[in-house]
Amino acid sequence: MFVVSRRIAWLVAAALTVLLGISILPASAWNGEADEPALYSACVGPALEDAGFRDVRRYPAATRDAIDCLAHYEITFGTGPDAFAPDGPVRRKHMALFLTRAAGPAGIDLPRPSNRPAEEFRDVAGLSIRTREAIDQLIQLDITRGKTRTTFDPNATVTRRQMALFLYRFLDLAPVGPGGIDVEDAFPDDRHFEDLGNQPLSVYEAVRTLFEMGVLEGTSSTTFSPGRPVTRAEMAVAITRALSHTNARPAGITIQTDGVVVDAEADAEVVISVRDRWHRPVPDALVDVFEWDVPDSRRVDPFDSQGRCEDDQVRAAFGNDPCAIDQSDDTTDVDGNLVYDVFVDEDLTVWAWTGDLRDRFDLDRTDYVSIEFTAVEPPDAFKVTDDMHPEAEKMLYGRSVTFTFQLVDVDGNPVSREDVEIEIRTEEWSKTSPEELASRTTRTYYTDSGGQVTIPYHINRARYGDSDTESQLRVIVQDSSGLGVTDATTRTVLDPDPDPDPLVWSREARAPTTLVLSQTLVYHTAESSGARNRVTATLIDQYGDPVRGETVHFRSDDDDGLGVDSTDGDLAKENYRKDTSRRGEATVTYLRNSATARVEDFSTTFVEDYRTVVTVTGTLQHYWVLPAPQGETTGELVHHDSRRSTFVYNPPGGPYRITYDSRDYYYQGTSPIHYNDFLASVMEGDTLKAEVTSHRASEVNTFTRNP
Repeated sequence: MFVVSRRIAWLVAAALTVLLGISILPASAWNGEADEPALYSACVGPALEDAGFRDVRRYPAATRDAIDCLAHYEITFGTGPDAFAPDGPVRRKHMALFLTRAAGPAGIDLPRPSNRPAEEFRDVAGLSIRTREAIDQLIQLDITRGKTRTTFDPNATVTRRQMALFLYRFLDLAPVGPGGIDVEDAFPDDRHFEDLGNQPLSVYEAVRTLFEMGVLEGTSSTTFSPGRPVTRAEMAVAITRALSHTNARPAGITIQTDGVVVDAEADAEVVISVRDRWHRPVPDALVDVFEWDVPDSRRVDPFDSQGRCEDDQVRAAFGNDPCAIDQSDDTTDVDGNLVYDVFVDEDLTVWAWTGDLRDRFDLDRTDYVSIEFTAVEPPDAFKVTDDMHPEAEKMLYGRSVTFTFQLVDVDGNPVSREDVEIEIRTEEWSKTSPEELASRTTRTYYTDSGGQVTIPYHINRARYGDSDTESQLRVIVQDSSGLGVTDATTRTVLDPDPDPDPLVWSREARAPTTLVLSQTLVYHTAESSGARNRVTATLIDQYGDPVRGETVHFRSDDDDGLGVDSTDGDLAKENYRKDTSRRGEATVTYLRNSATARVEDFSTTFVEDYRTVVTVTGTLQHYWVLPAPQGETTGELVHHDSRRSTFVYNPPGGPYRITYDSRDYYYQGTSPIHYNDFLASVMEGDTLKAEVTSHRASEVNTFTRNP
């Protein structure tokens, strides 16, 4: 028995795929995304300064940044004082210059140039000395070869497959920098480019590896276009992404992190790099790093009016004296980098700078870098929802439902976290007696960048013959990465009970099942001169579809409002009997002539005709309010209209309304509470005590909340 390394196994799989056209790799791995891009970039800070090329302004920001970055590293000088010619072709002689200029920042030692190209290739004699030297150096490094034994073809355009080979061989020689990956360690698991089948294995390997590293992209979701010429703009993007896997960093001091939004009470990696003016690493450079917990107040920063640090506001990340260069500060490694983990328990800003021993930080004079972290609550659970109508009881055969598994924190707020694993089993059962399992599928999913997994499901027909009129779907979470699962689906299909409720697909005849009532406003001021209210009823069937052409009776317990039919209380007054539209809606508008405060209870019904038994009933309340009287009143908070800054509460003699503003006084029990905190915590059902001085905005009223 012998063990085959992953690298060798991959090459065997790739060769079989190209030569035989068979599928070797698991389909679940083909996600069409770069799985191993560089965590940090070679194009940060001063490398993004505008190089002044006017002909790149119509290009996307990422392309403009890449071109400016090449200019910073002096990999390109453009085609003129203010021109880059982004749409121009990249010729083989240009490629030699690009890569030899990029070799220094990438940490590749260039061999001493010889006169070999001029001796071997008869078509390079007219090139500049520097171009001939660059060609010779790339040949010595085995990054490029001639077209024939006697020609290099320097003016030929570089194709996309040639670009892949150039960059693959370049990265194979370059030392890996922080957050990068070696081409030998990248494991390409995608085979979505359909136009690589006739390419040599070396091209196939290079393209797929560089795609996985985030260096190269396709020309579409399924094509790479290996024979298409490369433009100068495309080359700029590819080279800068390749450099990000190396130790190339801009001149001066830079700071980077993998993400500035961090789970509260978690570590975040910070990489500080120091380079000289030629982009060479500066080892053993003293670096002072200090941190500041961003307060809730509006203070801008922890510096005094002279730009000096306030010692009680900042702390040293390491060393004894924050804001000063001393022997206790940490130093860069042999590659000119300082990597450390910062603990983020709340919003945090990190400053870094370098200098001579005993230098002190001055905000106005010091060349510094900083980075701001935002602390967020980590994911606590998956909240599961679906796109069914909220009142639907079943699904109609042939329809689809989509379940969404959203990461949420402990307060139920969405958390954007990618690649969190969840394993889900779906089971389809017949509803015959006894029940029979029709299908079972277990799959592992990974959240997208928004922290979501979406799973569509549909059943077209019963699996056990025409006698089986219904089917059941059961959704079971097998593994949720240690997180909880909150079931917010319409039919609670993930109910944690031992026997959860299944979601039923059916073909039974449609029948009205639910009447949903809504109103434009929850409250109106009661007036003897009259105030109008508008109520809408929506009638739906068991599948959540609207039911048209049926009569809805709008009734209430308020004789001054809707009231009821005087001869039969089960029916509505003649004017308040409405037929549903094609949207299943019926609407009434009525006038209430009364200055009496009251809660009007609706008991709107659907009846099959005017004298049959009620089959579906919907309920609703409307608040006819009066201004809260002066003095103290206490009642249940029944509505909070934040848009109008109004509370509606219901003490004896109410309901009342009272407006509020930031000048009023607020209490939680007996303790004073800030205005914003009060509004964030108050909710319907609380007991609200209002001490009213006046309804004028200039007066100060007092509100006390007791949950």
